[in-house]
Amino acid sequence: MRNFPFSKDSLIKQKIKRRPKKQRSWKGLLFFFILCPLLAVLCFNFIAPLHKRLEKKIEHSHLIKPSWELTLKSNSQVTDKEKIIRTLPKIIQDAKTTKEVAQKIQKYFSFAKTTILQTAPEKLIIHIEDRVPEFSILADKQRLVSVDQEIYGELSSSYKNLPRLENILQKGRKNYTFSENASLILEEEEKERIREAQMILRLAEQHTLELKEITFVDYRGFKLNFPKDKTEVFLGRKPFEKKFLKLLQIKKQFKNEEGAPRRIELDYDGKAFIKTLKTGDNVDS
Repeated sequence: MRNFPFSKDSLIKQKIKRRPKKQRSWKGLLFFFILCPLLAVLCFNFIAPLHKRLEKKIEHSHLIKPSWELTLKSNSQVTDKEKIIRTLPKIIQDAKTTKEVAQKIQKYFSFAKTTILQTAPEKLIIHIEDRVPEFSILADKQRLVSVDQEIYGELSSSYKNLPRLENILQKGRKNYTFSENASLILEEEEKERIREAQMILRLAEQHTLELKEITFVDYRGFKLNFPKDKTEVFLGRKPFEKKFLKLLQIKKQFKNEEGAPRRIELDYDGKAFIKTLKTGDNVDS
């Protein structure tokens, strides 16, 4: 059996020697907390001007001409693509960059979004997202209201049958400023009134009830007018579901009677006041 220079007991009792921890050098800390941020700032100051120079060079290399091949792409069914294609060369004739082309198209047609893709030296693909109008409204002129509560564009004969919004904008409004996407900048209360008008429109569509006009009345809320009769309906403010069910019951009740309601007031809690041409005021609780 082979002899070892030390015994088994000495192996068990021998303590493991650990290396002492090295203290961090103050030079390393100085580099980490001071020199690293300084180097980052210097790199940024060098790269940022370089990026601007490259961007400027790229912009000036994209000079747009009306003779370029223009392709229009849109998922919308209401966009008159042929008319837009015919109009585009005139709109972009002064544009120097693809960004300017997008801005000019956006402003002229009041699209929700316009993006430009250059696929060849003289070829542009124009992607547009058209707005879907739900109402007409009088602002600085007769305009349209989209499903996204945006007031934009101009009312044309194509949309003459849209329900009309009245008194939605704040009274005495003189400032009509438009955003970069060519929609009127609205106050929060005006947006809320449009949202409530959309709730009314959804309920009317759900019950196949055609609307002519939705008017906001101070201290009372919303008033409805219909194209097929002269009945005025006061709904008040939201919620509208129960009021609409009551309205349908009253319309059904008077459908086969001569004294059709001239006014139905549903903006009182739990009450329906009905006024007819013959009988005057009735109260239905």
